[in-house]
Formats: sequence, C-alpha cells, structure tokens
Amino acid sequence: IRRPPRSTQGVSSAASDVYKRQVYDHATDDCYSITKNSTTFHQSLDVKRTWGTSIAVNNTLWILGGQNPSSSLLSSTEYLDSGIDLSIPLPLRQFAIVELETGDYPYILIGGKTYKKYTNKTFLLQQKQSWTPGPNLNEARGHHAAGVITDKITLKKMLVVVGGVNETGFFSSVEMMPLPIAAQANTTWPTWQKGMCIKMFSKEQSFNHVLFKI
Repeated sequence: IRRPPRSTQGVSSAASDVYKRQVYDHATDDCYSITKNSTTFHQSLDVKRTWGTSIAVNNTLWILGGQNPSSSLLSSTEYLDSGIDLSIPLPLRQFAIVELETGDYPYILIGGKTYKKYTNKTFLLQQKQSWTPGPNLNEARGHHAAGVITDKITLKKMLVVVGGVNETGFFSSVEMMPLPIAAQANTTWPTWQKGMCIKMFSKEQSFNHVLFKI
C-alpha cells in the first residue's frame, strides 16, 4: 500500500482508512480492446481483481489470481471468451507466469505474495490439467519479471527471473534455470542458478520489469 497523504499520516481517524480502501478499490472487472485508433469495452470478468497476472493463450487471454476489492487474495483464474476454469494452487498476487513450450509442461507459475509473505515456490502446469510443485527459487520474490531466453551459441533455452521485492526490501538479483527438452512427468528439473545482478538506478527499477523475448 502506498504511503497516505501528509494530511492523513499519524492520524488514527477515518481519513486514513478511507485512503487505504481507495487504494484497494481499483480492482475492476472491466476489459477493453485497444487498437491504434480506439479503445472499446470488450467484456466483464467473472471476478473483480487487481495485482493479478495474465498471459496470451490460443488467441485469448488467461487471467490468474490477484486480489479482490475486499483485499482477499484469489486463486481463481478465467479466460476471456471461454468457459475454461482452472484455479492456481493457492491464493496469490504479484507472481509471474511463463510459457515454457517444453513437453507436458506448457506453463510455470513463479513466486508471488501469499497472505503472510512472499514465496519462493514455483508450480508447473501439467498437460493443462493440474499443477505440480516445481523447483524453488533461491530467493522469495514478487513484482518480478520472468521469461525464456535462448543462448545464441548453444541454442539452449534458459528460464530467467529478474528483480523484485520481498520482506527484506527491493533487490536486483537474477536467477536462471536451464530448461529440459521435452519434459515429461518423470523429468528431474534443474535447480535455479544465480545470474549477474541487473543495474539499478532507483529502488523502483528493481521490480515491475518487463522481460522481452528477442
């Protein structure tokens, strides 16, 4: 939550409580289609949410987790223009989800924040039907970026997690994991390796990064 305005700091009145509610009240169920020339309303979600994560799947959008207007964390997910419903393993916000394109595991859910703390857990979606625990990160984190990159020399694919924040504050660490080829149910997944830290110019740059595949 952001720091309240100066007029409400140090005041145990309704003013500060109203400010806190206003911060959380930006959860919404509105979805819009955006083109070069216009923005139009597309549809309403089943659940109002904020701090969730989304990923493009088969020409639609898969929206996962987040927080509702009552500050309750969500484990529900939903697809736009689809009746498919698959919950995530636990109520979570500020996590990342990455498309792996490897064998039976098309997606991995990474980190995030539970009710009590940030987590280092990952979960693999097996055959688009159920979640199974993946290898834990070295550091618990939320507000991070994640994606798959390919080594131009070896052509090996690496899953990379960048930056974020946890209970100790902002940080610039990077973790990497080589992806198995055509992973199956009995595949032993590698452990996360520490990578070169990103350069930070301010605390805000340690989270909410966008990682592009190039």
